[in-house]
Amino acid sequence: MTKVKITADDLRIAEGALSEMDRAGIKFNSKTSYWLARNTDKIEREVKVLSKIRNELITKYGTPDDISGQVTVQQFIDKTDAEGNVVMAHDVEGNPTHPEKIINPAIAEFSKEWDDVVAQEIEIEITMIKVDDLVDSKRVAVDIKPNLLKGIAFMLEE
Repeated sequence: MTKVKITADDLRIAEGALSEMDRAGIKFNSKTSYWLARNTDKIEREVKVLSKIRNELITKYGTPDDISGQVTVQQFIDKTDAEGNVVMAHDVEGNPTHPEKIINPAIAEFSKEWDDVVAQEIEIEITMIKVDDLVDSKRVAVDIKPNLLKGIAFMLEE
């Protein structure tokens, strides 16, 4: 086992890469599969905490959708006047066409807090995997997209 320091955002990327490899049906030999699964479990535990925090921030800065009720942080919102009335955009003839939009001030606050969270360094204990062990049961190298390898690079060694 090796203790690795990695940002929370890089752990989210690693979790996505591992999930995509699984969905793509990439088959490793049993030993490599075992250690990847153990590492994945540890990464998923950390990402679960991140997801909880993200959902709390969405609740804090978001608003419920009028139809579904789902809370989201909208990037753009309707522009309102001093009395709270929605300001309408007009066509060339002066007819109202649709609400004017502005950047939601809450998105900046949400992004600042979330960026602070995902920038945190986390120390996680994982098993390093040799690059030469990224093979199938017949010891044939498996085909892994470069972006997926980049996502798990912190757990690979020569």
